[in-house]
Amino acid sequence: MATETALPESEINEPGSTAPRKRFAALYSRNFRILWAGLIFSNVGGQVQMIAESWLILQITNSPLALGIMSLCFGVPMIVLPMLGGAVADRFDRVTVLKFTQSEEVIVPLILAGIIASGHLHVWMLYVGAVLGGSMLAFDNPARSALLPGLVPPEDLMNAMALMSAVWTGALLIGPALGGVLLGTLGAAWLFAINGLTTIGALVAIYSLRDVRNRKESGKEAALQRLIGGVRYAMANRGVFALLGLTLATGLLGRSYSTLLPVFARDLWHTGPRGYGLLLMAPGAGALIGAFGVAALGDIKAKGRFVIIANAIYCGTLLLFSLLPPFAAGMGLLVIAGLASTAFGAAIGTMLQFATPGPLRGRVMSLYTIAVIGGPSLGGLLGGALAQVTNAQLTVALGVVLLAVATLALARPVAKPLPEAI
Repeated sequence: MATETALPESEINEPGSTAPRKRFAALYSRNFRILWAGLIFSNVGGQVQMIAESWLILQITNSPLALGIMSLCFGVPMIVLPMLGGAVADRFDRVTVLKFTQSEEVIVPLILAGIIASGHLHVWMLYVGAVLGGSMLAFDNPARSALLPGLVPPEDLMNAMALMSAVWTGALLIGPALGGVLLGTLGAAWLFAINGLTTIGALVAIYSLRDVRNRKESGKEAALQRLIGGVRYAMANRGVFALLGLTLATGLLGRSYSTLLPVFARDLWHTGPRGYGLLLMAPGAGALIGAFGVAALGDIKAKGRFVIIANAIYCGTLLLFSLLPPFAAGMGLLVIAGLASTAFGAAIGTMLQFATPGPLRGRVMSLYTIAVIGGPSLGGLLGGALAQVTNAQLTVALGVVLLAVATLALARPVAKPLPEAI
């Protein structure tokens, strides 16, 4: 089994510099910097496509439930496959896994763009595209998460987690606003094509990685034992189990509100595609502020308490949002929710990375992937179904109240410090 070694000094500071490490220290790692920049382009394209995707489904079906089904199509692979993806990430070269998954993320959007441009699009085709995208992400995310400790020194891990959050949240800031404008001018086909083309940036970045510390398991473990190794570890570690449980509860009950934003934009605030883009942009703006804020703070000692406080703020702002304030006030509340969500996610992700031994990291982070991505997708289906028979406001309010209850129930094990395996 390979061992992890400290990064050379040239990977820590700029060449020829003896200055101490600065606030955004993870960016001193060449590999992290390259991957970070490439993923920014890819995620902006993904957000641009999401605008077109959701709007097309609502226009074709006029049904919040159809939006929920779309969420389910993406979410089922993110619930079923990440454990297999985690086992693959711990068994094979993680960079090679990323090369394969990102290649698929280039091809599928370009095919859908051609179908939309030809005028032969059916809703089921978007559902198939979502299944394929979710399946690839189920392998991509555990490999990328498990690779992160190999890109930066341990003391910079929370800094790196926050900066990686900025990739996604920065895309939420730029992509929806851009997509809302381009949807009305270029049309949906071009938005899908943009996603495929921008993902090439992430693929180029992955091919540019060099000398990555890429720890893998020895391969002696039986296939079934390898597959469930992360589950066994999480079940045996109460703190890890509580962190994963709180992440799943947040995804199911709190983050699924984004599935209903087209309904808020079109039917409640009557702001159209551009308003929908602005509503998606608002949590992105807050999340970007939160990501760079957490990165600037560096290693927060009482991470568990930080998680509880951030989630309480998140619940409170979404509850106020569900009361349908004026559009501008609603955007402001989503900014705060995005900030709290990113702070919450960066802290939990760091705690899990520190608590998990290297040979198990891909499998434990696959469970985190199920919770943080599969949870909101399943929650989107539940939210869409409930909104179909009640309304979007009541659905969001009920979800955050239940999330607040779950946060209180898990507060004690989450707040307790975890032993560190790194």
